[in-house]
Amino acid sequence: MKQIFLIIVIGTLLSTSCTMLSKPHDRTTDEAMLNFLPYLNQKVAGHLDAYPESMLDSESYRKIVDEECGSLPSCAKDESILFKTYSMQVRMLDDMFSVMLCDKKQTIKVMEDFSCNEQKVEIPSFQITPEQECQFESEWKAQIAVDCPETK
Repeated sequence: MKQIFLIIVIGTLLSTSCTMLSKPHDRTTDEAMLNFLPYLNQKVAGHLDAYPESMLDSESYRKIVDEECGSLPSCAKDESILFKTYSMQVRMLDDMFSVMLCDKKQTIKVMEDFSCNEQKVEIPSFQITPEQECQFESEWKAQIAVDCPETK
């Protein structure tokens, strides 16, 4: 009986120590962008409030991001990862804008953020529909109604 008890205790200790030694889940780049993109879009929105532009496209968006992140090391690092990892498209929508990240081949949509909720990306496509085509959301008002109630 003592041997069985000793085997159970040793087995429990070994399994617990193996679990404690296992590496924690590394966040993927996509998961990291779920936090970074809304943060970045709030910086861009603030810039646009101070310096209104008649048009916002991928090129002007990147220029603003370079200006806003340039002096912040962690922002500049994440900005570099964003532009190296994804293709990006930007569009103006009423009084806000949308940023869509796709794979570099521009075939698969990864996510689309509407710059109206600083806490989250409204359409995390890689989690919902992993092979979704790289296209802007056409029914965007319905998609953001819950997360951005001030948008009509």
